[in-house]
Amino acid sequence: MKRNISGIIMYYALIVCFFLVIQKPLFMLYNHAYWAADCKANDLWDIYLHGFALDNATAGLLTVIPLILLWISACSRNFKLHRYMNIYNWLIAFLMAIVTVTDAVLYEFWEFKLDATIFMYINDPKNAFASVTTSFIILRLSAVLLLTVAIFLILRLPLPLLEKTEWKYRKWYIKSAIMLCLSGFLFISIRGTRKWPNTAPRAYYSRIDFCNHSALNPLYNLFYTITKTVGVHDEFKFYPEEECADIFNSLYPVRAAQAGIHHTTKPNVLVIIMEGFSAMFIESLGGMPETAPGMSRLMDEGICFTHCYCSSFRTDRGLPAVISGYIANRQPVSSN
Repeated sequence: MKRNISGIIMYYALIVCFFLVIQKPLFMLYNHAYWAADCKANDLWDIYLHGFALDNATAGLLTVIPLILLWISACSRNFKLHRYMNIYNWLIAFLMAIVTVTDAVLYEFWEFKLDATIFMYINDPKNAFASVTTSFIILRLSAVLLLTVAIFLILRLPLPLLEKTEWKYRKWYIKSAIMLCLSGFLFISIRGTRKWPNTAPRAYYSRIDFCNHSALNPLYNLFYTITKTVGVHDEFKFYPEEECADIFNSLYPVRAAQAGIHHTTKPNVLVIIMEGFSAMFIESLGGMPETAPGMSRLMDEGICFTHCYCSSFRTDRGLPAVISGYIANRQPVSSN
């Protein structure tokens, strides 16, 4: 019995050590340019200190299934614990490896932590990988496979302690009480000891984004953002379509004054969104000569606003800001 309990605690501790010894250093080393630009040596202690609670919480979440399997094994003589533990270890090893590598690699492009946004691009992998080379993908996939094997071997270390043994106490309620104590330990790790439960923002402590992102556990952040994802299709339909049309028509009457801006009372207004097209391609804005003569002609015929600024750094946030006329990080049910 003591060996079984020690095995569960060791399993939990090894996962915590993985995040402290492998995941965090790998993330910071791969993105060392951000570290060199913004962080200092004494930030390393704060990163580990403020991220430790979420590392513990993630380890607690990943240890729940092994504890349940051990509980079943204690109550059933024919239950093959090692077989199911090996299957679970392979799954968890792959999950931890792919999240660790993907988080470090994508930060170079996205500059924010891995979250539920990744699932928006899985449906279209061709376009998702269009901007990187084949060798880039092969090298990162190789890193995922090697890291998966390494994590699996690490997670196998407690298995000898989880061997099928005859528990000293045969009464089921004694075994259940012991398992409940272990469950309570995992619950405290997952929830935390503060008045309010653990959430992803707990790792944020600095004005420097990279320090906060280094402290935040990517696997916990992925789980957390998945639970916070809400469909927005019907979230804000408070009125029927006809009533909405009447309200908006009263706000914007057809005969509104044009203030002398156009030569016609009914101008044809088009909103053209060109992603990645900057002022450096327009000669009249100080850009390269004769690059976009058609755009320069349209500017001469219409109105050019030269004091517009980017609302966000991602397509899925910038486009809603342009269409709605409202800043990206204040859009309903969205993250920035």
